[in-house]
Amino acid sequence: MSTGNKKQDWGSASYTVKQPARVVKVRLDGDAVRASGTLTGSARLAGRLDGLTLVTELWDQMGRLLSQESAPVDGRSA
Repeated sequence: MSTGNKKQDWGSASYTVKQPARVVKVRLDGDAVRASGTLTGSARLAGRLDGLTLVTELWDQMGRLLSQESAPVDGRSA
């Protein structure tokens, strides 16, 4: 591609990224929760999970972070 007397070159390449672990499914135990209530659910994970930490965050519609929890993943539950 040329613009005026200047030449511009570019290139592209494709590659595959292997994910060591991924979230397969998230299931909440209810459709809604009261402001002072507890939201519970589960997550199905796949891949190499040893040594990983699952971080969950709850945000409201105003963009405020209401809760954040972390739990080590042991291959069965977090």
